Amino acid sequence: MRSVDSVWRSWKSLEFLDDIKVFESRYERSLRQAIKIKNKTKDRFVLFNLDSYIESIDKVNFLKSELFEKLELEIDESTAHLLKSLQNRNSIQKKGSSYVKNISINDEMIYLRKNKKIISYKNILMEDL
Repeated sequence: MRSVDSVWRSWKSLEFLDDIKVFESRYERSLRQAIKIKNKTKDRFVLFNLDSYIESIDKVNFLKSELFEKLELEIDESTAHLLKSLQNRNSIQKKGSSYVKNISINDEMIYLRKNKKIISYKNILMEDL
């Protein structure tokens, strides 16, 4: 999962979509789908926080503790080496662009962060994790 405002900023910067209402409904739908998956899989569900991963300094240990251990998987040396060699796949950088920086995007990001449905769905996803 990634924060709604970060996803919106990326989508606008990459010129994927400029209609916030369409984006909002798609994001809400993705969270509802995740809730369905969580309800079906019960204790096998792992919510991966992409924002926290991006901010982490030690990516391998983050993946180990937040993903592999929760799935009861081991990381051997070759897997750890592979994970260390992964490069940033940031779409913005690959496109040679930068994030949109204007007043409206900030207002839109604040609006999305305050969306009650999104907050509620995310709380459901976070329960019992």
